Amino acid sequence: MGKKISLEQIKNAFDLSSKYSDRITIGAFLMVGNPGESEDTVNQTYEFMRTLPMNDFSGVAMLYVLPGTVLYQKLLEEKKIEERLWAEYDSVPYYTLEHSLFTLNRWAQMLCRYTNTLDTPTEGRFWGSLQGHVKFFGRIGYMIWPPAAAFSTFRKLLPGKRLKF
Repeated sequence: MGKKISLEQIKNAFDLSSKYSDRITIGAFLMVGNPGESEDTVNQTYEFMRTLPMNDFSGVAMLYVLPGTVLYQKLLEEKKIEERLWAEYDSVPYYTLEHSLFTLNRWAQMLCRYTNTLDTPTEGRFWGSLQGHVKFFGRIGYMIWPPAAAFSTFRKLLPGKRLKF
């Protein structure tokens, strides 16, 4: 995806962060369904992520086709999508030209299962305090369920414990 960072740099960032795991949340956010991705590359990601020290949940999303991105422009040029795509859908389309939604969901579920958790309490951390409330909902991915769990957690963690929307 053109991030221009190495696995060594990622590992170093996690190792440095783990020194402060008593004060900060250490997790990851991953994406599946990138062009050229395969069962083998997802397994490599899984094995690599298992080596990283984390004390909180990790999130996984499926690749969206968003206007203005290199992928969107490439698909337009190759006539694999049309501009009207955005007028016809209520939601953002996933990139499913190489793999089905079923496969992307399976990969996302697999990657969400790794976490080399540090021995630090999750009390007072937003995602850690929502363990048991994060559910997989097929095409829409992972959500906090019931939504009230998020609000009650926000109330506990915010100064003054007040929430206004």
